Amino acid sequence: MFEVSIGGKACKAAVSCLTPTIYEEEFGGDMLADLYGRIDKKSGNLVELDRKGEVVAVDYTAVKWNVIIRVLWAALKTVSDTVPGFKVWAKTADGINAIDVRSDLEAAITDCFFRPGSDEGEPEDDEEAEEA
Repeated sequence: MFEVSIGGKACKAAVSCLTPTIYEEEFGGDMLADLYGRIDKKSGNLVELDRKGEVVAVDYTAVKWNVIIRVLWAALKTVSDTVPGFKVWAKTADGINAIDVRSDLEAAITDCFFRPGSDEGEPEDDEEAEEA
């Protein structure tokens, strides 16, 4: 669970196995596919640096900002059924730092859906299991 500030108020949000279902029911799409699409590792840089390491350009077109707001709504709805439907909620949701929300959501999604499996433990764990 994480908190996000909306209009100066701290709101609890979470990503669970329920979140993609909430998203799909409201928006008719797959949350992870809509958010991530195809990621090109070779040209996926959002920030362009000069030779000194200074930022010279930021590519905001590479991020699906509207999907991030939709996923945020689904994460809020995951915690509380009192969150209204998306359009009603979006009319009153202001003061959202989309960059921070993106970071929080990606961390929560990674923790929920993309963490290493139990079979990827450290070698000494595997050896201890074999000895038992």
